[in-house]
Amino acid sequence: MGKNELSGHDYMLKWDDFLAAVPPNRPADMDGFTAAAYDVRYEAHTFYESIGIKTKDEPGWRLTNVKIKVSPSRARMWSVKAARRDELLVHEQGHYDIVAFTMSDLWTDLLSPPDLFKTAQDARVWGDSMLAEAGSLIRKLNATPTDPGLYDTMTKHSRAKVEQARWNDAFQICRNLGMRFRDALDAEGISIP
Repeated sequence: MGKNELSGHDYMLKWDDFLAAVPPNRPADMDGFTAAAYDVRYEAHTFYESIGIKTKDEPGWRLTNVKIKVSPSRARMWSVKAARRDELLVHEQGHYDIVAFTMSDLWTDLLSPPDLFKTAQDARVWGDSMLAEAGSLIRKLNATPTDPGLYDTMTKHSRAKVEQARWNDAFQICRNLGMRFRDALDAEGISIP
């Protein structure tokens, strides 16, 4: 049996990560763009098989070998060199953290199902639904080609200092206390529509 792995969730961005050219048609108030990729893999095994016991009396199925990797998509990331300042890098880290903390919570969830499943297919369907829910949250919070996302809308790309501080505090709560991401946002009064 393999092992469960979560990697890249604690990565801290550097200006060297921003490799793409600044687009000529960028919005005037946007001085950087961060993209994070995630890869999620898992298998389904019987409970006893997952802990190395061979028996015919199986209580059910669960997800095993849960591997989640988060990484910066450097080839898509850009920043205006003249605008590179600590506050902007902190804001861009927030874009990465949205993905990283959501994936960290997903990893915990996949390893802690509400119950064992009757079949391997049931376990996989549940895992797929949890992954879809995590992806939906990331798309609501981070920018997409058609929507600036809640994070940039609230923080005005780091220019709304009070709002940016609330998000920064939520990220710190996750990083330092291990609180779930949605709970940290709630603690800072940030509600997700």
